[in-house]
Amino acid sequence: MAAPAVQIYTNAGKMKIMFDFITDYTAYNLYSDTAPAMGTESLVGKIINVVDGLYSSKSIIYTFNRPVAESVPFYLRLKGIASGVEDSSHPGAIKYMPAVSENLPLYKPVIIEGFDGTIYRPVKVDSAGKLVTTT
Repeated sequence: MAAPAVQIYTNAGKMKIMFDFITDYTAYNLYSDTAPAMGTESLVGKIINVVDGLYSSKSIIYTFNRPVAESVPFYLRLKGIASGVEDSSHPGAIKYMPAVSENLPLYKPVIIEGFDGTIYRPVKVDSAGKLVTTT
């Protein structure tokens, strides 16, 4: 069976990914590369196949430091480990990790709401960071 596909949870300097729990493997090796062919992939980390009960009962969540600068897109994929041997013949799908926009700090998401007298509504700002008022 092939390793699961990686999903993006947080795409920033400190990255967080998630993927489905599959019982066939005891662990996974996470690889990255800047080319879609993954010809010169490098090991990012070893992930134990244990469900993260804090967020989900069917997903594994793994946090790591981005292996390239935030302005550089790259690719990730998993390879399962069964009985101590990497199953390199059935890797997971290659996942494109887009570069993080310098204007959109995804690692500091904030939603500001203003009370209009009866309900809280999201506050809007323009690209320069100035408050947008509606009439």
